[in-house]
Amino acid sequence: MTILITGKESPVEMEGEIIEPAFLTQHSLSSQSAEESIVEADYLAHQITRNSSDLHSHTQRIFHFIEKKEDKALYSALVDLFLILGDKGLPLRKRMLISAHTLLSDEEFDCLKQSLSCGLSSGANITMPQQKGIQSNSLPFVQKVKSNVNNQLSPIDEARSYVGYGQFDEAITTLKNAILSNPRQLALHNDLLEIFQKTAEKEPFISFYEQLLNNKITLPPLWKKTAEEFCYKKA
Repeated sequence: MTILITGKESPVEMEGEIIEPAFLTQHSLSSQSAEESIVEADYLAHQITRNSSDLHSHTQRIFHFIEKKEDKALYSALVDLFLILGDKGLPLRKRMLISAHTLLSDEEFDCLKQSLSCGLSSGANITMPQQKGIQSNSLPFVQKVKSNVNNQLSPIDEARSYVGYGQFDEAITTLKNAILSNPRQLALHNDLLEIFQKTAEKEPFISFYEQLLNNKITLPPLWKKTAEEFCYKKA
């Protein structure tokens, strides 16, 4: 893994991906009063507490703290996201870490950087932010209510988060693997075919379609319809 940060005005390199500083923050908040800022942060924390897999609220919260330069609250928000994703969503975790790196201490950055490959778990030795002067909107971590519901990110949620960031290849790979493991889940097929249709990825579609046919997997009718749209003819 290569992560190179030479200063706030320098490019950031992470596993061959280079992002210029001007593009690190992809979210801009309108002018807010201090009170409005606290309300927004509290609202996003509440949304995450209700649904810890709400990646949209997680990323909004992170960009909010980047915009407001609330470094300790930002680190806590990053840890929340990393804990929820575990070893999933590597591109999203990398993007958030790159976007936030100038506001993190070396110790905080290294802690999250080291978790990229294997994920961050609740039992990990997590560097905690300093507690001095923390307000209600920047508690160390969003507290989860105990529940019997499994909050592990589903393949559909993971794929949709990739699509939301334009990472269609990652979304396709996630859904293909999920279909091979659970071919009877109709929603997986629908989401994958929707991506194929949106991106007009004919060759990947045909390759996976033939793989499913060769494995004698019973497919919903939409597969045949999509194959016709791509002018597919069985060899």
